[in-house]
Amino acid sequence: MTAPATGPAAAPARGAGAAGAIEATDAPAPGDRRRVASVPTGLRPARFYATFGAGSVGMAMTAPVTALYALALGASESAASLIVSVMVVSFLALDLVGSQVVPRVNARTALVVGYALFGVGSILSAVAPGLPLMVGARVLQGLAAALPMAAGFRMALRLAGAGREATEIARFNMCSFFGMTVGPLLVAAITGWHARTAGSGDAATLTGMRWAFAACGVVNMATAVLAWRGLPSIPSTERPRLGLPPRTLFAGRRLRLALVASGLGFALRTMFGMTLLPLLGRDVGAGVSGVAAGTTVMAVCELGGIGLSGRLGDRHGRRPVVLVATAATAAGLSVAIVGPGVAVYFALCAAMGVSLATLRVVPAAMIVDLADDDESASIGWRLSCDVSTLVTAVAMSFAIGAGGLRGGFVVTVAVTAGVAALTLVLGETRRHRAGVVA
Repeated sequence: MTAPATGPAAAPARGAGAAGAIEATDAPAPGDRRRVASVPTGLRPARFYATFGAGSVGMAMTAPVTALYALALGASESAASLIVSVMVVSFLALDLVGSQVVPRVNARTALVVGYALFGVGSILSAVAPGLPLMVGARVLQGLAAALPMAAGFRMALRLAGAGREATEIARFNMCSFFGMTVGPLLVAAITGWHARTAGSGDAATLTGMRWAFAACGVVNMATAVLAWRGLPSIPSTERPRLGLPPRTLFAGRRLRLALVASGLGFALRTMFGMTLLPLLGRDVGAGVSGVAAGTTVMAVCELGGIGLSGRLGDRHGRRPVVLVATAATAAGLSVAIVGPGVAVYFALCAAMGVSLATLRVVPAAMIVDLADDDESASIGWRLSCDVSTLVTAVAMSFAIGAGGLRGGFVVTVAVTAGVAALTLVLGETRRHRAGVVA
């Protein structure tokens, strides 16, 4: 999505002079504060999103096996849930001191460096003899992932027109979830092939997961080359600046509520998709390949849920869409607490894919509705996701340690209820921005 008409993308004096500056494709009349879609010179938006989607494939390849890999290296279930989310520590550190750096660097550079570093982290994980190196690699991957995620979200803000904020956020997320669809399929193929050729013992399973991490590294390195060769330079109109986020980012009660709701909605996907889903798959006997297949089913349904929820949020408002999604998520989690068989496990993956996709997209649009400008929205969204993911990861670790897998599901239900309560208090946000027509 683009910067709003009050931001850098809509101010000709700030954007017209630099090389590669933004060109407004639908310039407003003087005094018109409507959001304006804009495209950096020489960039085809579809090519940018395609490159981002390819990078998402590499980043998503190890999602189904990270928790299982940590267990195989000697972690407990509670420690494995923390290891899954440890990369958010580096995410948060970078966003705190570089909140006005990451979204302002050249977008092509952000993709190239991010994918290359993520590939290095994957290869380090593949050869890790134990947990310390794996945890260190996850921290490096957090720094790496922050770059393309920030670049992709900010580019979505630059490309959105008035009244299409949720739709463009959905387009950005669809590229991410395309990776989450294809990446686990590649992992299932690799681990399945290794199981057929080397057997299914614990040692063979561990080696199969090492091959999956190594393949992830290769895919990310290749995507870094693709981004460097296939995209033009995409500079920002503003210079990067180190420092803490601006205080105005947290001004206003409704904006603070939207930040918390969006962060928790984002964290739910990590809580279920990367921690509970693999552990539940192990308990029902799905195996590594079955967990990868379940993750793929979930991601396929997320693709549909993302596109649908973005359109519904723009057309009917944010609040009703979020409330329906939280009710569906709570129902699915309640089924999981009872303890499903393999068939119900895959059905649950499908249903949760749609509802969790909605909670990732529409609450983010509430931040865009209420923030002063798109840079504030981008910074706020990332910080809310970082903090919420870290807090919920710690809560999940304690819950699983105290009550097993069922304890983790109970905490996730509570977080879902929290998103619903915040949305009810917040109220509808869609009409907040001047010039946005429902």
